[in-house]
Amino acid sequence: MSVRIIDVKNAAKGRTIDILADVAGIPRNLLDGKPHPCPKPGCGGDDRFRLVDPAAGAVRCNQCFATECGDFLAAIQWTTGMGFKESLHAAAAYLGLSVNGNGKPRAVDLM
Repeated sequence: MSVRIIDVKNAAKGRTIDILADVAGIPRNLLDGKPHPCPKPGCGGDDRFRLVDPAAGAVRCNQCFATECGDFLAAIQWTTGMGFKESLHAAAAYLGLSVNGNGKPRAVDLM
């Protein structure tokens, strides 16, 4: 399956909090921009995790996710251990994108 990053990012506009919660598995109550305990098991601390850019879906933990934490795709990789391609496909599937015969994503018919 071939999915273009730009198509997934465009489809994600306005839905990044949902993606972080439902695909990355980050509890919604931690996605308010305030400092919280890190949701990653074993990290510890009580105020090192926060949502830093709601539009991009960027989260950060000062201890275990302080670099390469630029958007929701990076967050999916961090929380799930998936590679980039798997994370992109997971986000695409969540957003209802599939691939047509030309290799370009299209909205899935819900009927």
